Amino acid sequence: MGKLKIILTVDYEVFGNGSGCVDRCVIDPSERMMQLCEKYNAKMTFFVDVCEYLAFKKVKESNKFKDGFDPAQKIDEQLKDIVKRGHDVQLHLHPQWLDYKYLGNNNWKLNIKYWRLPNVKLLGENAIYNLFKNGKDCLEGIIKKIKPDYCCNVFRAGALCIQPEEEILKVMHQLNFKIDSTVIAGMKFNDGTTFYDFTNAMDELPHWNILNNVKFLNKKGSLKEVPIFSASVPGIKVLKFKVLKILRKIPFKPIGCKQESNNHKKRSLLHKVFRSVKSQRRKFNFCDATPFEELKYMTEQAKSKYKDYLRTQNVPIVAIGHTKTFGNHKEFEKYLRWTNKKEYIEFSTYHFFNDNT
Repeated sequence: MGKLKIILTVDYEVFGNGSGCVDRCVIDPSERMMQLCEKYNAKMTFFVDVCEYLAFKKVKESNKFKDGFDPAQKIDEQLKDIVKRGHDVQLHLHPQWLDYKYLGNNNWKLNIKYWRLPNVKLLGENAIYNLFKNGKDCLEGIIKKIKPDYCCNVFRAGALCIQPEEEILKVMHQLNFKIDSTVIAGMKFNDGTTFYDFTNAMDELPHWNILNNVKFLNKKGSLKEVPIFSASVPGIKVLKFKVLKILRKIPFKPIGCKQESNNHKKRSLLHKVFRSVKSQRRKFNFCDATPFEELKYMTEQAKSKYKDYLRTQNVPIVAIGHTKTFGNHKEFEKYLRWTNKKEYIEFSTYHFFNDNT
């Protein structure tokens, strides 16, 4: 009998418009996550936004930060600590940071034209290749100082905006990436800025080889798509989970982590209630004020969905979180405590695939 090998992944970044204190929105919640995981013998994979990190580094080098503030140095130190403690670090890219202006006092103006990764090609013929190469070299330059055999070979697109992906996957093949972990099977989103459509992805498989399309199996591809797990949730359970958030007053963000937003769109209470009672496809998200009951539900759905595979092999299941939305540490610890009692659950990283080849 195989086990569910849960891969806890964290998008390591401030908010997409550049707002958010690095200490309160990245460094502190990452430390709290690791402390909880280590208490229950769980490992995490941190997807580090290298575009953001390099912008911090360049602004520091130009002496525009005040009072010795150096967020890139803090990130550099924590990434080394993450790996020393047995967790993993892999590549994440938010390309809006490629064209930025630092306005002072931790205020940024980022170019939303490059929000979606495929739009980076507007910067030049080799722009996507150079972006991946620089990102890979950056992380390996940091981590190899303390772990010489470290390799950056796993990727997740910022805001999940990888489509159209043919050129991106070509570059990933060229640079010997092994895994993409961007897809959320069965889900789509389009607000005019963020776009992804994974509605007809290979939902029946826990992972699959890809060549020029992340959604479909292609045995000729040396890349593997390891999707973020998702499940259909009945409307009554969606409502239950939202009520639990309210009753328990589960925070959405860590203490002191604030987002400056230009989006003032508000939805009516009726609209929120209506959405709550509809069945939804939901991702396995261990942040965003998610209650323990939803985390448990997602895990049990994964066990049921892949029961045939579990008869003969271990099955990796990817959960997603963000440092900037990790306010539900009590619920997360409750979940870790519950998993510790389940013989069919173990925590892992993407090194699972290296160990099983």
